[in-house]
Amino acid sequence: MRATVAALLLGALAGCAPEPTARPSLPLIEVLGWPPGGRLPAAWTCRGGSQRPAARWRFERPSAAFALILEDPDAPGGTWYHWVAWNLTTPALRGGAEPEPEQPAMREGTNSWGRSGYGSPCPPSGEHRYVLHVWALSERLELPASTTGPALREALRRVAVGHGSLLGRVAADP
Repeated sequence: MRATVAALLLGALAGCAPEPTARPSLPLIEVLGWPPGGRLPAAWTCRGGSQRPAARWRFERPSAAFALILEDPDAPGGTWYHWVAWNLTTPALRGGAEPEPEQPAMREGTNSWGRSGYGSPCPPSGEHRYVLHVWALSERLELPASTTGPALREALRRVAVGHGSLLGRVAADP
């Protein structure tokens, strides 16, 4: 009898226990030709073809959309935003110079040159780090095309459910 009461009590308590805290979503980001911490391919820079990188990523948690930022934290005047995009619905980019047909909902914000779209890395001197950030989102974002990197980061505070980044380097020509 005692064993039965104890089993019932434990069962009741187990049903009342709070849900376990969700683990953060661990990302996997792969960019064709860009080894983590390595040099970015010349084709993506101003000294090459100024092509957008081909990339794919995976998060453990389901996502309604993705956002990305490519930035240069070593720019002389502070962080320089090369690419600001959101509402990517598939976890991959084909790359290149043409629009992404697999990403019809993708929106691109304003980079640090004041233009929409991808602006290729082009350090004025020395070696610069470039960081590709990818966020998994709980919902799509409704933002204007004038959205900058800092504004996107602010909007992500309420909808990001996962984040990952990949670091690469580009050196200025001697």
